[in-house]
Amino acid sequence: MSVLPSNSSHSLQFPTEILEKIVREYWALPLSTRERVLFMRDSMLVNSTWMSLYMRASCTDVHIPNSRYFLRLLNILRGDSAIYNTFAPGLHDTFCRSITFRSDHKSGPLGMSAMIQFFSENINRLPHLRRFSFELVDQTLEAVFPTCTPIPFPPNITTLEVFFYHSQSTEDALLDVQPWGLETGSLPSIHTLRVYGASAGDMGDLLQACNHVRVYDSDVSLPELRERLARGMMLKAQRFEHRMKLMSDRFAQDIAQAMLNDEIGMKRLIDEGTDEEILEAVGAHRVGDVSGILIELRSELAILLAKEQRGEVDTLARGFVEKAIRVCEKAVRKSWIRRTASRVMSKISGIRADMKSKSK
Repeated sequence: MSVLPSNSSHSLQFPTEILEKIVREYWALPLSTRERVLFMRDSMLVNSTWMSLYMRASCTDVHIPNSRYFLRLLNILRGDSAIYNTFAPGLHDTFCRSITFRSDHKSGPLGMSAMIQFFSENINRLPHLRRFSFELVDQTLEAVFPTCTPIPFPPNITTLEVFFYHSQSTEDALLDVQPWGLETGSLPSIHTLRVYGASAGDMGDLLQACNHVRVYDSDVSLPELRERLARGMMLKAQRFEHRMKLMSDRFAQDIAQAMLNDEIGMKRLIDEGTDEEILEAVGAHRVGDVSGILIELRSELAILLAKEQRGEVDTLARGFVEKAIRVCEKAVRKSWIRRTASRVMSKISGIRADMKSKSK
């Protein structure tokens, strides 16, 4: 590639080959999102020589540090970038061999669907592209494949690299056996699979999806992966058992607290509960309910007395039932008096009406 002429009188006095090596090797480093964005921005401002060298390096091995730069790449590929149209037209089609996506909690979604859609609509673009790489910081495969059905990669993508970086406990992350659920054989064009830092579940998913892999490169051998899956399953079972014990303990505490609350409430009703509160507590919401509930309470008292004879004494329950019986009996008597008084008054009214009609 011909280097763009420098228009600065203060250009760095280094051979172009040395500058090119500096740019290329720095660009290949595993930079953080902030470091790469700063380098991308500053490289366009140094001078035309540096910008030209940067453009070639960044078009050969494309890095997308966040979702904003992903949209910028699509604009360049669609011919909507004035600076690339002027200084580097078609540079991606000539040199691009890999695209690296970086995803963390600040970078936004990868936007793989839009990228794949672009390739499906422009099948002759980027003919030398062979590798997709993903740098996932505290992310899982969900960042690459938002659904369990993978987005179909272009068939010319034969190398898949996935690098996981964890800020949490590394052991916990690596022993996670929860699979994302990629379909078997869903990435058939991948012949080289390179995975580092993956959890046992994600690693198993990738191997299952890339069923035509010829080259496998990872920090975990296949025997180690099987061992890690076994340890992960054991850890998962232990954690499940621990959670169940906590839930059981909490449930027992809740029951004990509920029983204590019932006991306190029952004692208060016995000591100072009004007739209305007692009737509400036994479910006598209407006058017509009292007679039936009184029968049930007398039966319950008989059961409690029988238990006491066997040594099973429940003083609190007996005290409440006895008070409830007294209140219900009182309510029944009041109801009987009201009904009797009503019948008497009705009869008196009838007699008066007869006497009045006879006097006429």
